[in-house]
Amino acid sequence: PPPPPPAAAAATAGRGGAEDGLTANRYRPGDAAAAHGGRAGMLFPQRTCLSFDALPKPDTVLNKLAELNVALASAGDARALSAEQLAGLTEFGRAAGGGRGGVAISDAQVGAMVGAALSWPPASVFPVLDLLRVALLVPAAARQVSAGAARAQLVPRLLSLLGSEAAAPAPTVVMALRALANMCAVPEMHALIGEHATAVLEVASEHLNQEAASAQARTAAATLLLNFSVFIHSSPASEEEAQAQILSAVAPALAGLSDKLGQAAPTEVEVARRLLLAVGTLAHSTQGAAFVKQLTADLGIKESVAQIATLGVAAAAGTPAADIGGCASQLAQVLG
Repeated sequence: PPPPPPAAAAATAGRGGAEDGLTANRYRPGDAAAAHGGRAGMLFPQRTCLSFDALPKPDTVLNKLAELNVALASAGDARALSAEQLAGLTEFGRAAGGGRGGVAISDAQVGAMVGAALSWPPASVFPVLDLLRVALLVPAAARQVSAGAARAQLVPRLLSLLGSEAAAPAPTVVMALRALANMCAVPEMHALIGEHATAVLEVASEHLNQEAASAQARTAAATLLLNFSVFIHSSPASEEEAQAQILSAVAPALAGLSDKLGQAAPTEVEVARRLLLAVGTLAHSTQGAAFVKQLTADLGIKESVAQIATLGVAAAAGTPAADIGGCASQLAQVLG
């Protein structure tokens, strides 16, 4: 598996734009200097993982959790949480509503959360995953999951929810992707997520390039690819297989945006920004930088980047197209 990535970036939280109150961290160009030891304006390589750490509407999440738990209990389903377990998750959710800093979590809360995440039906599990992806950013919870009985089950369960056979609803898909992305952001989870790198990159690619995927799912998938690029950048060994997987996922997504940049929604531009950061980070890899640059040409990524840079320069100031133009221009120089 790839080596552990650095700690998570302190990215700014912004609304995901859905009625369920989902959120996502947005990379902002102004954060670049901090990520590069003060070298202002240098976007590549990224050395930090992004995370989805906000829970801006905890009551909405907790009300849905209670509603779905009642439905399971009323049906006589043994997977329903006990009153004590539900109270514990409610307590954690309210504490996490202000952000992850200083949030405490007990072993019992982690156990209940993980148990439900592993067992609840795909159509019902999304509020559990919403709490879990925040809990995994708490080192104590991450250590418990990594060392506990659920270690061998959690990532396969998340992957199964992202598979077509599960027919999981959109909120479940988004939360499963965000949980995987957050696992990349905590040192205690690095070994676990690294064991499943190939499968995780496969589902990220599928949801990034799926026509029916929501903007939130695409943002989460792009973040996952960016975080794995951070893994690979620092690897002392060859990671050509993973590099090829990431670039193969990025190529169609960037090609689609370069054809319609002027009409792209801000969320789509944000997806593209994270993909550009992933490519630029891979191009600075300790091993395989030449391989990456050649593959970007072979897959048409280099051409898409040049087109995005050109359109960005020509776009009106303050538009999404202009906002991403500088990032694409810098990447074009990196790719040569």
